[in-house]
Amino acid sequence: MNNGTKSCDNKVALGGDVRKVKEAVRNGESFLQKTYSTVSISNEPDKYRTRYVVMRAGERAYHRGETDTSSSAIYLSDNDSTATVIHEWGHAIEYQNPSIGRAARAFLERRVGGEPAQKLNDVVSHGGYRDDERGRSDRFVEAFGKDRAWYVGKDYGGRATEIMSMGMEQLYNDPAGFAKADPEFFEFVIGVLHGRIRG
Repeated sequence: MNNGTKSCDNKVALGGDVRKVKEAVRNGESFLQKTYSTVSISNEPDKYRTRYVVMRAGERAYHRGETDTSSSAIYLSDNDSTATVIHEWGHAIEYQNPSIGRAARAFLERRVGGEPAQKLNDVVSHGGYRDDERGRSDRFVEAFGKDRAWYVGKDYGGRATEIMSMGMEQLYNDPAGFAKADPEFFEFVIGVLHGRIRG
């Protein structure tokens, strides 16, 4: 891909089966190629690198920034879906593009205002979060439903957000429903992906 992603071969197996997640990665990268303008990344798209690390089934996927903002890793379980790959790319986009990260944090703060963060395990029906994970729901419930709304508003202490990750996942899962239910959020995500919003 010309937007900094590498082919499905750019994976490190960490107890997981690379073959199982390969299709999800390929589909996620295809979605990114169709929606993500290289203008959004920088004038130097080859500067940005994201690698995949495949873990055992059942482990929670996550994104981790590396030594500088030009590289990061997406950790996937070997049974993760395309939507999960896209979600983690949302984190990579915010991390590798500090101006987009700032724009996402500003968008989140504008939306949640003074709403106090609450423990996710106290407000989400399925639980399973660490005790320190907190979120705010805002109007995110309109596009994401009650449980996922709290995660969209997850509080990272001003370091990161779930705005691009949850927004891109929703754009993949239900673009028309997302646009109708929360046009402001939909337009923010599209604006970032098409290079109109750069922070």
